[in-house]
Amino acid sequence: MIENNINLFQHVKEEVKRIDIGKEAAIEAEVKAARERAIVPLEIRMKQFRDLLAEKGVSAFSSWEKELSKIVFDSRYLLLTSRERKQVFEK
Repeated sequence: MIENNINLFQHVKEEVKRIDIGKEAAIEAEVKAARERAIVPLEIRMKQFRDLLAEKGVSAFSSWEKELSKIVFDSRYLLLTSRERKQVFEK
């Protein structure tokens, strides 16, 4: 029983560490994207995002939520704000 609790504790501890690493990576990606958004003109970022949609085969006839999984892990996804992303998708 004690051994099971120790194993469970170690598993939970490792899972928390993985979550922390994931959060760190997400924050890092967002900071990098924010810097790029400040430098790269909106028109260029919108074109890059449209290219991403085309490359990943995102359907204009599908819902945003359904297509999101195809693009969310690409760095170009963060080039636009969430409002801008939906705006481009809906055009």
